[in-house]
Amino acid sequence: MICISICSDTKKRAFRDIRKAMSLCDLLELRMDRIRDGNLPELIRYIEEQVPDKPVLVTYRKTGEDALKRRRAAEKNGAGELAETERWEMLQEAVRLGVSYVDVEMDDEKDRIGELKTMIVQYGCRTRLVCSHHDFTGTPSLRTLKSVYRSCVEKGADVVKIVPFARCVEDNLMVLRFLAWAIKQGRDVVAFCMGEKGQISRIASPLFGALFTFAALDDRSTAAPGQLPARDMEKIFRILQVKGT
Repeated sequence: MICISICSDTKKRAFRDIRKAMSLCDLLELRMDRIRDGNLPELIRYIEEQVPDKPVLVTYRKTGEDALKRRRAAEKNGAGELAETERWEMLQEAVRLGVSYVDVEMDDEKDRIGELKTMIVQYGCRTRLVCSHHDFTGTPSLRTLKSVYRSCVEKGADVVKIVPFARCVEDNLMVLRFLAWAIKQGRDVVAFCMGEKGQISRIASPLFGALFTFAALDDRSTAAPGQLPARDMEKIFRILQVKGT
């Protein structure tokens, strides 16, 4: 399953990119931390009008370069807590709208995640909770990756997402070894390496049982380092499926 992130900086561009992405992916991620003037109900309604059954993942990232810049600016203006409140209100709204997935981060407060899980149950369990962890410095040991997995599970993850950064090609082998272990633990998992040297794991992870992998809308629309264009990913998967039959 290929997921394309919609991380356009304006709502107008987001509508354009959603339209382009529809036929190229199985899952759409709305990066509400990137879409500055994004109105979530409006975006969801637009997606439903285009393809009624298209699964949607709503993410409001608090880590990463863009998110950290925003948080620092908010804290400088004395609005740090307000920005975090806005983030959780957006995720709660996503649950009310019945999106397929919402993304929280492993180091989020357990109480806040618990409140979101309670909401998910109240709204008929239409939404699954993705608990994610990103390591922008490198790929840790297998033991550490397993520990991160367990921490995500303790936070209530329905889907565990762990994405380290590949500093060498061998790091792909580490994350794929982890994925082979994690798949046997009984929860859906997303795991691959960021970075140019991590592209192998982006391609290979679905073959190892990952729930989905990420691709870019095109060469100019990457949401993270190392993302391949969705059309290229689709061609690669088609070739691999043919060879496997």
